[in-house]
Amino acid sequence: MLEPAPEKICLIRTSAVGDTVHALALANGLKQGFPNASLTWVLQTIPYEMVMHQPCVDQFITFDRKAGSAGWRKLIAEEIAALCKCRPVIALEKPIRRTMIQLQGCRLVVSPDTGPLHIAVAMGVPTIGLYGYSNPRRCGPYRFHDLLIDHYNDPDAQHAPITRKSKPGRMQTITPEEVIEKIQYCLKACPDPQKLPEMAK
Repeated sequence: MLEPAPEKICLIRTSAVGDTVHALALANGLKQGFPNASLTWVLQTIPYEMVMHQPCVDQFITFDRKAGSAGWRKLIAEEIAALCKCRPVIALEKPIRRTMIQLQGCRLVVSPDTGPLHIAVAMGVPTIGLYGYSNPRRCGPYRFHDLLIDHYNDPDAQHAPITRKSKPGRMQTITPEEVIEKIQYCLKACPDPQKLPEMAK
């Protein structure tokens, strides 16, 4: 018996129907062994229809294995959205030009070091950059520096050499309060790009 007993258990079995049948015994055993733990099962859509009414499982997450890494990204995005008080719109769009159009219509953008961040900056949309894993001195936005949240560099590292080294765990140190403060500042300090004359963008 594990000590302390786990509070949450995730069972990932994304194989065929037969494998799901075998895994069902494991799911029942886990619930019997840890009755107070919340059990989540990640599996494909067709096997889910077979076991969806099993009382031992607290939550099912269906996954399209054929979608590959894109399917996992969509799954993670949906789980994050489900935890939000104000439900966001998931916009993992193709082609990329559709995403660009969506970004251009934003009042502001909040993003970690990803492609959409740099697209938004290039189009003149006020962008709050969240940096902890990668170094903004190396790959940060080329404007909106006053909107940057930098948890990668320590306060005394202003003149440290710029490297490609990543820092896992730093993103988690960015607090919601910091982001909200930047959003409030941005709404006051940055003009709405939709109201600017075309030549000013």
